[in-house]
Amino acid sequence: MTHRPARYPAIIDRIRTWVILGFAVGCLYVMYVLVLYGLRGAAPFDRVGVRLPALVVAYLGCGMAGGAIIGALQPLTRQTFGLFFVAMVAAFAVVSGVGMSMYGFVTRWSNENWLQMLISAVLIGGFSAVLLRAVRTGEKD
Repeated sequence: MTHRPARYPAIIDRIRTWVILGFAVGCLYVMYVLVLYGLRGAAPFDRVGVRLPALVVAYLGCGMAGGAIIGALQPLTRQTFGLFFVAMVAAFAVVSGVGMSMYGFVTRWSNENWLQMLISAVLIGGFSAVLLRAVRTGEKD
């Protein structure tokens, strides 16, 4: 009997799992913009120069990108610095989707917009990393 290698290496399985989770997060954002579109029409989107179908694709793509980042870099999360790094990079992928709904596509962003997204990613990613670290170590505070 010969030993056959696994069908997918562990990293591929991790990436696939996290991409699916990222897609689910993207779907939550899509539901929000669909409700917004239903309530207010195209005006909020026209104001920032974004069309609804493009925003839906961007939200799903940003969620999946964040998931792929987490899946690919998950081994780094064993160390505290790596956990913060991965969380912040993934958060940037996700908040960039939110930034597109506020400022239009990234090609239209000013330096101030980029800075706001970077600060948001650091804060959201950092907060997420602290929570995840507390859950992993069983801390109560």
